[in-house]
Amino acid sequence: MLSLLAEPEPDESPCPWPQSVHVAEACAALLLSHRLGTLLDAGGGAGYLTSYLLRSRVVDAATVLDCNESVLAQVTPPIQTRHGRLEELDAADGQYSTILLRQVLHYVDSPEQALRRVRQCLLPDGVIYVGQIVAPDTSSASWLAASANWVSPTRRRVWTVNQMLTTFTAADLCLAQATVLSHWQPLADRVRRNGVPHSVATQHCLPLHEHRGTTWCRA
Repeated sequence: MLSLLAEPEPDESPCPWPQSVHVAEACAALLLSHRLGTLLDAGGGAGYLTSYLLRSRVVDAATVLDCNESVLAQVTPPIQTRHGRLEELDAADGQYSTILLRQVLHYVDSPEQALRRVRQCLLPDGVIYVGQIVAPDTSSASWLAASANWVSPTRRRVWTVNQMLTTFTAADLCLAQATVLSHWQPLADRVRRNGVPHSVATQHCLPLHEHRGTTWCRA
């Protein structure tokens, strides 16, 4: 299951994506007909997405996996925590009905290998939810990957929708459901923290919009 974030409609209420109800609802909608069972939120940070799902859904057990112990300390019960990396998962780490991968695959060296490792931890009827921000075309993706590392310094890649689907195929996964939604995240605070003039962020933004199910770039 795939939820792809295409960027900004300026009239939306600004909210960083990790706390965005708009983004969390897209995940919940894709998982609506699936029994969550045992859930692993891989690279789940403070567990916001899992917490959101638990407001209206029942799980047998929920675990957040992250490599940042200080962030894991913010996860609230009954969600369990585990310190570790997505790339180090294997079948011995347990079997899950639902695995969440929200905004994590662009940080790993090999997304295909990481997805294969995740698949080893998936029960036969389980599903993997992937949420990723995507660019409208390959030229935009290349520009963002090369020029916008001040937004996300440890990001290793930026995908288009087709590139994401190719990645799944390479990992022997099939697509069950997908949705593309627009999302606005204000960059002003992050720009200031990274010492980049606000005018640079404004000049280099890539406003997108959705049109008949396809994401386009406005000149």
